[in-house]
Amino acid sequence: MDNSPIEASLDIILITGLCSTTQAALVLNASRRFRYTLDLKKEEERQQKKSLIRAHAQVIRAALLFRLAGERELVITAPTPAHPVGDFGIGLEQLSSVSKEQNTSALEEYGGVKGLSNLLRSNLDKGISGDDADLLKRKNAYGTNTYPRKKGRSFWRFLWEAWQDLTLIILIIAAVVSLVLGIKTEGLSEGWYDGGSIAFAVFLVIVVTAVSDYRQSLQFKNLNAEKQNIQLEVMRGGRTVKLSIFDIVVGDVVPLKIGDQVPADGVLITGHSLAVDESSMTGESKIVHKDHKSPFLMSGCKVADGVGVMLVTGVGINTEWGLLMASISEDNGEETPLQVRLNGVATFIGVVGLSVAVLVLAVLLGRYFSGHSTDDDGNVEFVAGKTKASTAVDGVIKIFTIAVTIVVVAVPEGLPLAVTLTLAYSMRKMMRDKALVRRLSACETMGSATTICSDKTGTLTLNQMTVVEAYVGRNKLNPPDDSSKLNPEVLSLINEGIAQNTTGNVFVPKEGGEAEISGSPTEKAILSWAVKLGMNFSLLRSNTTVLHVFPFNSEKKRGGVAVKLEGSGVHIHWKGAAEILLGACTQYLDSDGHLQSIEGEKVAFKEAIDNMAARSLRCVAIAYRSYELDKVPSNEDDLAQWSLPENDLVLLAIVGIKDPCRPGVKEAVELCSKAGVKVRMVTGDNLQTARAIALECGILTSNEEAVEPVIIEGKKFRALSEKEREQIAKKITVMGRSSPNDKLLLVQALRKGGEVVAVTGDGTNDAPALHEADIGLSMGIQGTEVAKESSDIIILDDNFASVVKVVRWGRSVYANIQKFIQFQLTVNVAALVINVVAAISSGDVPLNAVQLLWVNLIMDTLGALALATEPPTDSLMRRAPVGRREPLITNVMWRNLVVQAVYQVTVLLVLNFAGESFIPKQETKSLDSQTKNTLIFNAFVLCQIFNEFNARKPEGMNVFQGVTKNRLFMGIVGMTFILQIIIIEFLGKFTTTVKLDWKLWIASLVIGIVSWPLAVAGKLIPVPKTPLSRCLAKPLRRWRREETKNMLRRRFIEAMRRAPSAHLRFRFLCTQSPRQSSESDSESPQNSESLSRRIEKLRKGEAVGSAFRTWMGDGFPVHRGHVFHAINRLRKLNMNKRALEVMEWVIRERPYRPRELDYSYLVEFTIKLHGIEHGEKLFPRIPPEFQNELLYNNLVIAMLDKGVIKLSLEYMKKMRELAYPISHLVFNRLIILHSSPSRKKLIPKLLTQMKADKVTPHVSTYNILMKIEANEHDLEALVKVFAQMKKAQVEPNEISYCILAIAHAVARLYTATEAYVQAVEKSITGNNWSTFDVLLILYGYLGSPKELERVWGIMQELPLVRSKSYMLAIEAFGRIRHLNRAEELWLEMETRKGLKSVEQFNSMMSVYCKHGLVDKATRLYRNMKANGCKPNAITYRQLALGCLKSGLTEQGLKTLDLGMGMKISKRVRNSTPWLETTLSIVEIFAEKGDVENAERLFEEFHKAKYCRYTFVYNTLIKAYVKAKIYDPNFLRRMVLGGARPDAETYSLLKVAEQFRT
Repeated sequence: MDNSPIEASLDIILITGLCSTTQAALVLNASRRFRYTLDLKKEEERQQKKSLIRAHAQVIRAALLFRLAGERELVITAPTPAHPVGDFGIGLEQLSSVSKEQNTSALEEYGGVKGLSNLLRSNLDKGISGDDADLLKRKNAYGTNTYPRKKGRSFWRFLWEAWQDLTLIILIIAAVVSLVLGIKTEGLSEGWYDGGSIAFAVFLVIVVTAVSDYRQSLQFKNLNAEKQNIQLEVMRGGRTVKLSIFDIVVGDVVPLKIGDQVPADGVLITGHSLAVDESSMTGESKIVHKDHKSPFLMSGCKVADGVGVMLVTGVGINTEWGLLMASISEDNGEETPLQVRLNGVATFIGVVGLSVAVLVLAVLLGRYFSGHSTDDDGNVEFVAGKTKASTAVDGVIKIFTIAVTIVVVAVPEGLPLAVTLTLAYSMRKMMRDKALVRRLSACETMGSATTICSDKTGTLTLNQMTVVEAYVGRNKLNPPDDSSKLNPEVLSLINEGIAQNTTGNVFVPKEGGEAEISGSPTEKAILSWAVKLGMNFSLLRSNTTVLHVFPFNSEKKRGGVAVKLEGSGVHIHWKGAAEILLGACTQYLDSDGHLQSIEGEKVAFKEAIDNMAARSLRCVAIAYRSYELDKVPSNEDDLAQWSLPENDLVLLAIVGIKDPCRPGVKEAVELCSKAGVKVRMVTGDNLQTARAIALECGILTSNEEAVEPVIIEGKKFRALSEKEREQIAKKITVMGRSSPNDKLLLVQALRKGGEVVAVTGDGTNDAPALHEADIGLSMGIQGTEVAKESSDIIILDDNFASVVKVVRWGRSVYANIQKFIQFQLTVNVAALVINVVAAISSGDVPLNAVQLLWVNLIMDTLGALALATEPPTDSLMRRAPVGRREPLITNVMWRNLVVQAVYQVTVLLVLNFAGESFIPKQETKSLDSQTKNTLIFNAFVLCQIFNEFNARKPEGMNVFQGVTKNRLFMGIVGMTFILQIIIIEFLGKFTTTVKLDWKLWIASLVIGIVSWPLAVAGKLIPVPKTPLSRCLAKPLRRWRREETKNMLRRRFIEAMRRAPSAHLRFRFLCTQSPRQSSESDSESPQNSESLSRRIEKLRKGEAVGSAFRTWMGDGFPVHRGHVFHAINRLRKLNMNKRALEVMEWVIRERPYRPRELDYSYLVEFTIKLHGIEHGEKLFPRIPPEFQNELLYNNLVIAMLDKGVIKLSLEYMKKMRELAYPISHLVFNRLIILHSSPSRKKLIPKLLTQMKADKVTPHVSTYNILMKIEANEHDLEALVKVFAQMKKAQVEPNEISYCILAIAHAVARLYTATEAYVQAVEKSITGNNWSTFDVLLILYGYLGSPKELERVWGIMQELPLVRSKSYMLAIEAFGRIRHLNRAEELWLEMETRKGLKSVEQFNSMMSVYCKHGLVDKATRLYRNMKANGCKPNAITYRQLALGCLKSGLTEQGLKTLDLGMGMKISKRVRNSTPWLETTLSIVEIFAEKGDVENAERLFEEFHKAKYCRYTFVYNTLIKAYVKAKIYDPNFLRRMVLGGARPDAETYSLLKVAEQFRT
């Protein structure tokens, strides 16, 4: 069932770990408590909505393509001519239809991109003019690049949700009843106070909660809007301007580069190697290449590779992306790890509070009805038979109200609220500190960061680059822009290379003035240098034609361009890392323009590069080579795949670019070091430049420190093995010439070493490292959109100092939460103890419902506001990072909490029992009691106000330091104090209090103020560093360990006394030398039967000990290897009972010291034979030292093998608590158990949890996922899993390629199948039967008789060829019409294996029936029955095919019906042979136009999801065409069924249209 308890628990446990508390039965106010946590249902609905919109878009597109295909075929209509609208030559509707329908013919009709730009009054080179009047006209005509957002929840909605709390509802009901009874008994003037005061207090709590929640929702909404406000470059009026994505208009010309988001719908103007990831729109992770054949670009997609320029044709709601985003509201449903932990704490405290409330309720009711309760005047409140019913009900209601109010106080709703408040506050403040938080959890994790892997350029440096040194030939230019010493030819080549090989731009205003240069900082520096040398940018670009571009690649560290000159010559220009390009050069041009060999001068050039690098200059080389035009590919497709020649280059110049260190970076690095956070620099610059900058920034302290491996090159680190990388990673401080993959490897190595890693990155290729790191920090200025989406936090000013501020804020979040926990738990403990003791002892409570509600307001909402918004202090950066598993409540907090709680409880209980003797005597006893209770209430509230100051500094002596800077804290404390005065002095009727004289006010203040010196005194008490929970657990663990050892020792001695031949065992266990032992081992397989064989040959009922005794009696010791070998053989033979006996004997007799694996086998076979209950009972009896991750993993695996999921998840949860790593095998089994269609939706959650548990997916995990998709015939999902596998750098094995090959073969994609078959052949390791079986199937699909014979020959050489392999070989040869060979194999199988099963007969029958040889198939059918084999459904399905192939339609239909009436398993119905046989029958029905029978069988394809293949649907359409039937819904049915229409589909549907009535 979809909603089974198992899956319900999976939803919680797997996604939120400890957040199963949200489903706990005892959580009273879950709707409020968990209002900031992830709503799984809402998230799922959101994803379904996205998928539905995408599916509808695909249906519409498919229908339009069908219509267009028909129009092109029949030449019915031409594109609608453009109708002018206002100042523009084309209207919105026509323009939208071109973009949305991706109508190439319409685009050509309008004159291509050039014609379309003229209609839009835009210039392809300069863009639109961009003046206000023009922009306004475009917005009016075509709309703005915004979409209507769904309105956020209103304040009234928050108010409604706030009062949904169960405890508050009970209090409201109690207030209403009390109000009615009060008015009835005491009249309206006096009787409304009790009920009215409770109602007002509840209303106040609701309003304050709603206001707080509403404010937080507005903050998150603003932050979401900031995240979506992408800045990008646009060409307007010939210059490049930076503006918001929301300011884009139709007609804009937008340059695109790797990592950019396509800002609107548009048409490609020019592009080089441009590839776009359209998964955000289509849902398919497929990279689409864009060129003039496929020029349309969709808004919201990402540029995966190359560069290009687009013309905007659709914006905002007129794009599919706009429609999608308008339909989905952004809702921050993220739940952070700290919220998860606090929810668990809150639930535990809530359960304790509920228990206390029930106890108080029982005691008070018992005392009331037994006559032990008295009123303020000493009168008994309830006398049986005398007290009125209304009075009794009123008394019960008051008691019940007190109990409910205790629950309200006990349930700490403020804990999760405090997290949200501090996160919202921190996020807002971090925005001011130039850090935009994309994921809430990053705020917390950043506080635990132990290392920061930082980029150099723009992060540690200013990113303000200038060329300060230049070499042309062997001559150094001084100054670097002195062109007078350069030969005109050399200068011309340098200028040409710089002008063409750039993604930047130079704009020279018509009215004169300085040139405006745009581009990346490096590009701007080089372009500026060239302009000073006299470069005319626009003239050079117009005089030559770009043939092909190789965009700059961070792996190769260079970029190139091929340009055609005015004549017929071609120049190929390269620009990149100096030492890398230098290696590709064979000549150089000197300053006089003469070509010189570079071989003799390379050392001098390298010295120049090293000298510049040592002065922290970035070295860039510029080179070129000539090329023949006839060698350049003329075909556009070939040109797109052409690799620019990289050899025989001529060096033109080397420039040194200065990028100074940012001010304050050195201090920031020093601050990180003091805080225990190591800063590592990972840069693409060469090692010398990296060293110089690291020394300047303080990352390296001295030259002596700059030795390997502290400073290392990326390629050297990359070449190390995984284990070596882990060992060396912690020592690395600087990595130079690193690629994005090197950064990823470093992050992985550091994380495996236990580090909490923060990584900065800006490029698209940095995305994997940003995603892998604990905290990914992308750059807001230089970062690409892909990098930003992969990151957790965006550093808006690209400044390292901002990164350090993020660390500060991360620590502040954790510290603020701890302050609030200390404050709240103190109130909890004091309030509960006082009420319980008073209720049990005197039958009354000193704090009534209204007073407790006021305390609840102070404690929850106001307390959270005051303490959760404390700004970070410098002391935070003098502590070590907070460990991931550090307890929330530290020993220091326990000390402070206990000191304050004991003080408050003591003072208030003294006042409760002896208070009347301290206060002046009042007129009546009732007034005495009220005065005493008012004093207790006042003192209690003032204690909390003063204790709020103590909570600010859990460890600091001066709790007032910086308090005046936090105005919110001071305001809340002041407001609380003033309200308390008003409550006591003026609202006595409502709160059941009386006015206090000045002496009692002073007494209350003194009681409160004492908490300050008491806190100082308490902080002098030393506390152990080891957490209290561990200190308490140590003695218990030690005791258990000793008990276990004693028990095992006793058992061993008893076993030795009982066992015969004990002296033999002792001889071999104690006196045998290692040499003798090894000799014995070597003898055992040769001279004696192995131990496993002896165990297997034991008679039924014979004890396994006899095999061991004979083994040892022959002089062989029992080693662990012998036992494990025996166990594995017994497992294969399914002799589980015998395997369990072996393990029981080993544990009992101890021939060697049992270890983890021995106990693991014992647990495994106990569960297999006796069930999980016995396994659980056995588990605690295993020695504690062996109750480790191996045993837990095997226990969980054994449970999953039994199909018990819920209990397995509980043990997995326990493993997380014990910090034991969970094996990938556990998740593999979980995934398999959830592979059914009803449970498959939970697999992504399993993978999410797998990542959360830091379990690296194994190749087997991906193989299982691919197999699941292959079984569903979902080829796109299968390929997506394979891509994820490659992205995760998991090496596929032969099974991976087998799954891919079979899936593509079934889908009839034989080209891809061939490629995967080759991969299978290359990856074969050993003689794996299953791999050879798959190869037989595949070569049958591919029609390769030679390869089939080769594989079969290999299998014949192996021992014991299986019957299954014979059957597969027969079917494979039959598929390629080699019937004689199939019959030979049939006879060979009959001779060697015998014909014992129906499957054997079916294999040969399928060959005969597929070829219409029904006579031979009939004879085989008779032989089958004669051999005693009963025909099954597969037999009849194949015979039906044979009959139909032979033209025996009537017999074929009868045979088909006969088979369909038989029971058959779902596995067989979904198997490929069954489906392919059925498809062959449907093809015959299609040829005859038998729609009824075709549709009847087509239902089987639906159930098996085989109809996802286009050719399956096309077969059905043929039946309709042959029958001359038109179905208007067929296209929709096909698309929604998962198939994609192709050219054949459209042709068939066009023919079918003729039969429309």
